[in-house]
Amino acid sequence: TVKELVGAGNGYVAESHDFQILPNGNILLFGYYMSEVDMSRIVSGGHPAALVSGGIIQELDGQRNVVWQWRTWDKYRFADLISSKNAVINAFHLNDIVLDIDGNLIVGTPTFVTKINRQTGDVMWVLGGPQNQFTPIGPGSALSHFGGHATHRLANGNFLMYDNGNIQGTETSKVHEYKLDEVAKTATHIWSYVPNTMIPGWHRGNAQRLPNGNTFIGW
Repeated sequence: TVKELVGAGNGYVAESHDFQILPNGNILLFGYYMSEVDMSRIVSGGHPAALVSGGIIQELDGQRNVVWQWRTWDKYRFADLISSKNAVINAFHLNDIVLDIDGNLIVGTPTFVTKINRQTGDVMWVLGGPQNQFTPIGPGSALSHFGGHATHRLANGNFLMYDNGNIQGTETSKVHEYKLDEVAKTATHIWSYVPNTMIPGWHRGNAQRLPNGNTFIGW
């Protein structure tokens, strides 16, 4: 029996990559929207009326009213993230949403992880990708680790990240644990799991730290 069907508000369509029920009963979900952009002003040879996708994140209350909303292009500039000349541009892909311990949001994309202020919508920091703000520390650390389908805050305060590898399938998927200093902007590599046999799971996948300290990985 279906108890409830939940969709996005304000005329947007929800997307199924992630969906979080918060302790207060509210819901976090996301979807996408298209903006028409004159890319010829940004990229030489760019399409003058390109349709550029952006991500939308919403928090819904118990009556499923939108109580908070964040949109990519309200906070990012097109020129910072796009260099494509295509007529339709998939520019901002969302993979997961996590309510952090301070009440703000951790959002994962295929190339970076970002923290968003849930009060103002401002981007607090970016980890990985072309706008990375962190210095990686320790053997085995790499900025390329921060693109995946799962970013979880552990009980010890560290982050567990499922790393897809890359879209070309030439690198294996992996799992990493990092300690972030959000003030000094350092990312210290703590632990990794790299499978003996290459698993090029360039899409989907997840990892979860279990109560006994083991790590469950879904490829």
